[in-house]
Amino acid sequence: CGPCRMLAPVFEDVSDKYEGKALFVKIDVDDEASESAAMKYGITSIPNIIAFKGGKPVDNSLGFVPQAMLEKFVEKNM
Repeated sequence: CGPCRMLAPVFEDVSDKYEGKALFVKIDVDDEASESAAMKYGITSIPNIIAFKGGKPVDNSLGFVPQAMLEKFVEKNM
């Protein structure tokens, strides 16, 4: 997906910035092994970023977001 390709470098940069403070994980919703996670968390559109605390989803961001907005999302959910 176009927005996914656009978000990938932003996601990588933010992941590097918060290394050791937050864990960033990517799943391929088209991969059979990841399909159950997509269903479990109601992922119907991509890109979809979900913040977890204590193993439970607490917030999500749908669609492409610029780096500054993604950083605010991470900060808000830390």
